[in-house]
Amino acid sequence: RTTRVVSGFFNKKTGISNIEFTDSAFNIPLTHAKNVLKALAAKNLPLKIRTMGLNPLCVDEDLIALMKQTGFTDVDLGAESGCDETLKSLQKNYRREDLLRAATLLRASHIPINWYLLLGAPNETKATLKETFDTITHAASKWDLINIGVGIRLYKGSPLAKALQQNRPARYASEDFLKPVAVEPDAISL
Repeated sequence: RTTRVVSGFFNKKTGISNIEFTDSAFNIPLTHAKNVLKALAAKNLPLKIRTMGLNPLCVDEDLIALMKQTGFTDVDLGAESGCDETLKSLQKNYRREDLLRAATLLRASHIPINWYLLLGAPNETKATLKETFDTITHAASKWDLINIGVGIRLYKGSPLAKALQQNRPARYASEDFLKPVAVEPDAISL
């Protein structure tokens, strides 16, 4: 009963009913994300919630159940690629299998996904692009949004920028990286 009073007060007093978590990795660490959602669930507020970013590695049934319970209407999934080779070259901590698992769990809970793809990684090829498109075609529902960014930019000091400077000194050694530097894949043209 107290929860209902608080809920009614919350909505009448503030008018807030929509919340967006603007963290590009809302679910890292996973236990923290679950604790935030448990605290929201305890308030029993009639909210519409979304997050700017889920890392596919840290998506499990408990997280999705809490997201559904608290009122998530959609999520942004930072897929970047649907190809393990490309994900590895981007130094991501997840793989294609993680994307597919996250998509399956979200779809089963009827939470639409905004897919974010990043084409043009240093080792991108026509074959890795085809694998990405095949993966997303398989994983995405007809209600999902697919956002495709072409080309990547690196900032000085980022792990990928350091790796490129080491592995491709002729191409990136002279860059001071004070401004973002566009990466052009060797095998394809952006």
